[in-house]
Amino acid sequence: MIGTTLQSLEIRLRLDGGIELGSHKRGGVTMPGDIEPLLNLRQVAERMKISTRLVREHVKEGRLRAVNVGGGKVNQSLRFTSEDIQAFYESRRVIPEPRVSFMPSSRRAASPHSSFLEEHALRKAAITQRKKARREKGE
Repeated sequence: MIGTTLQSLEIRLRLDGGIELGSHKRGGVTMPGDIEPLLNLRQVAERMKISTRLVREHVKEGRLRAVNVGGGKVNQSLRFTSEDIQAFYESRRVIPEPRVSFMPSSRRAASPHSSFLEEHALRKAAITQRKKARREKGE
C-alpha cells in the first residue's frame, strides 16, 4: 500500500488498485507496511533539540537524509525517518582519543604553579647566599 497525506486527509492506494481514505495523525506521512510515520521538520528539530534552520542546514550539506514531499527545491516540505535520524547521530558520534602526555610522570603530577615555586625558591637561596657572602667579607 502506498500512502500520502493532503492536509488532514490520508489517501492510500492499495496494491490491488483500490483506494482508501481516512484521517491521519498530524505531523506524519503514513508509509507502506509496518514502517513508522515520517517526521516533519519541526518534530525532528524538537527531537534533536536544535533549531529548524540547523536541521535544514544539515540536510542541505548532506549530513542528514530527508524526503522532499513538497513542490521541488523552492517549496520544500521535508520529512524524515527515524532510521535517517539515527544514522545522522551515528555519523556524528565522537570517539574520545586517549590522552598522550610527553612529560615525565614526576612533572605531570605536579601542580601548574610548582615550576614557579621551584624558581622562586632557587632565587631566594641565591639571594641568601649573596647576602651571606657580603657579610663574611665585611667582617
